[in-house]
Amino acid sequence: MFELAPAAVEYAINNQTETAKFIAEEADARNINRANESADVVLIMGPLYHLIDREDRMKVLREAYRVLKKGGILVAVAITKYCNAIWSIDTIHQIKNDTSVMGMSPHFMVIGKK
Repeated sequence: MFELAPAAVEYAINNQTETAKFIAEEADARNINRANESADVVLIMGPLYHLIDREDRMKVLREAYRVLKKGGILVAVAITKYCNAIWSIDTIHQIKNDTSVMGMSPHFMVIGKK
């Protein structure tokens, strides 16, 4: 796991279990200090909606693809710029009808590397 926030890295390390061991370290997703094709699976769970500049987001995707092994899977999550509006509409609908129509679901992208 690579995470920009030191507190999140510390939390992840301290909350591992014996059956779910992993590496957690502080890193910037735009510049991953790992060899090419060194990861079986890459999950991008924050940089695509926290980084404002398009080129920064593209760097994240290029880096993730670079470290992904052939036959590996890249899963990326992004939130649309309309997410707040959708959440507001959904919340109003829930209050009026006590149900949920849209929800606040992120967008997923899954890429396999040949």
